Amino acid sequence: IVRLYAEQAVLGGIDPLLAVAQMAHETNRLASPWSQEPYRNPAGIGVTGELGGDGPGGMKGVSFPSWRAAVRAHIGRLLAYALPIGAGTPAQKSLIAEALRWRPLPDSLRGSAQTVAQLTGKWATDGHEVDDPLDYDDKVMKVATSLISIPTGGHELETSYGQIKVTVGSQGVKVRTEPNTAASVVRTLAPGAVVEAEAYTVQGETVVLEARPSSVWLKLADGWMSGHNALSTFSLPPTVEDLKRLLTESEQNVDRLGAQLDAARADVTRLTGERDAAVLRYDALVEKAMSTKVLAVQEPVTAASVLGVS
Repeated sequence: IVRLYAEQAVLGGIDPLLAVAQMAHETNRLASPWSQEPYRNPAGIGVTGELGGDGPGGMKGVSFPSWRAAVRAHIGRLLAYALPIGAGTPAQKSLIAEALRWRPLPDSLRGSAQTVAQLTGKWATDGHEVDDPLDYDDKVMKVATSLISIPTGGHELETSYGQIKVTVGSQGVKVRTEPNTAASVVRTLAPGAVVEAEAYTVQGETVVLEARPSSVWLKLADGWMSGHNALSTFSLPPTVEDLKRLLTESEQNVDRLGAQLDAARADVTRLTGERDAAVLRYDALVEKAMSTKVLAVQEPVTAASVLGVS
């Protein structure tokens, strides 16, 4: 199942760790009745507690014929929340269309959740009960943290990038006492704030910053914040406009390099001509020198000839 998530999440431009963590949270790590056959529901899709269905306990919900179909529906639904209508690559649009055939999503929710925090209150409404202080995103992030085994206190963390700058997302970021989502909150950074922090990752792991890393913690002067909350969760491929711009720049570079190549060819032709002319002049000089030497031998030098006496 995890392999399917890695495959389909990368295809859709979704952080695989986020999708797996959400699946683990929603299914109690694949122990819930909805995650078992014949339902294979990975993320509570269509499960609202309403009765009158064919699911466990007579509840309504979506059942999937295979885990591949289930995982694709999950990834596609995340994309539907992240992307406005009509946006996305062909692969993303295909995943979205497939997911929404299983369960539609209101147009008002399309493009409304591009971070983990923005899923709170939309995918699920956790965090509104008095005895349940954690928001939905905190719960998903807590699972994600456990999946990558980031230790409390940072004793097994190693520097990965050094100092970097990050921009806080629209939901703000919680700064905690330790690199752990269960640690106490020191303060909350406002949306749009730009901060410098020391970036850390789990020992032995390689993380690409451009991919908006999932296993990164950022160390501030007064605490830690998760890379998930500081950076956009969704690693979306370039837009059509980005690709057009890159294509234009590439064509300009090709034209520039073509002009340079033509100039170099002209220089080679000119230098070849100059070389050939020099060789001809050299051959002529050698021939003249040889002719002069032969004449000198045929007409020995005498005192009279040197003085010009006849």
